[in-house]
Amino acid sequence: MFGSNSLHGWKILSVFIFFNLYHHFKEQRTEQNVNRVEICLSNDLIMRKDEWNAPIIIPEHNIILWVIPKVGSTILKRFVARIYNYNNWRHGWFHGPSTNHFKRLYQYNASKVTDMMTSRKWVKIIFLRDPYKRLKSAYKDKNKQKGPKFTKTNKTYIETVCGYRPENFTVFVKMINNGCKDPHWDPQMHLIDKKWLKHITFWGRLDHFCKDFKRITLKLHLWNMYGASGWNEKNGSICESTTPHQNKKNKIEVIDLPESIYNRYELDKKMLAPDI
Repeated sequence: MFGSNSLHGWKILSVFIFFNLYHHFKEQRTEQNVNRVEICLSNDLIMRKDEWNAPIIIPEHNIILWVIPKVGSTILKRFVARIYNYNNWRHGWFHGPSTNHFKRLYQYNASKVTDMMTSRKWVKIIFLRDPYKRLKSAYKDKNKQKGPKFTKTNKTYIETVCGYRPENFTVFVKMINNGCKDPHWDPQMHLIDKKWLKHITFWGRLDHFCKDFKRITLKLHLWNMYGASGWNEKNGSICESTTPHQNKKNKIEVIDLPESIYNRYELDKKMLAPDI
């Protein structure tokens, strides 16, 4: 029915059509992968019903703020309290659920959180600290605090959490290796799932808190109203305010740590890289 030339022509046309269809579907699938968004699940880390450490929402400014223990948490929560218009924002203690009523991320359903975490309209902010300095700071701070204000007993905080009081920092590290967990010394990255890291808008560092805080609040038009003044008796900025562990002049020296500790905080250290 067909001559050899016609058959040859049909073969060429068939191959041409096949490759065009193949590349079309390949490009379509690639585009779908590029545009794919993460889905929030009810068991995500960011959805934990933790009234002490769950991400804080500042709805009127579309801000999601991670306030990590031992990473300027006192001053950051006072900043939030000021935006929430709390009368005692400058001197208040806002760490526990009984002393603050901040909106938390887990109070939204998973579908809404997916939209918030993937939308550019929402600003996601995290401040981090060198994990080893944070670990030593947790030891110095939580191994000396006593009284009912913190533990409802005369025990130190570490003693209450871990069962006994470490005689030195080395013993404290061993306690952590043996399974003593607490948000004050758990890895900072335990408060956020890896899939959400690329959606974080701003990464700040405690070792240059003032510069980073001013940069992001200026961008959000919050510096002049909430950061530039009113933070001490001299009407200074947030950079001139003091908190219990930021006011110490002594440097925190970190001794050699076991390999297991370096592995434990590996992601924390990685996220402190200069290019974040």
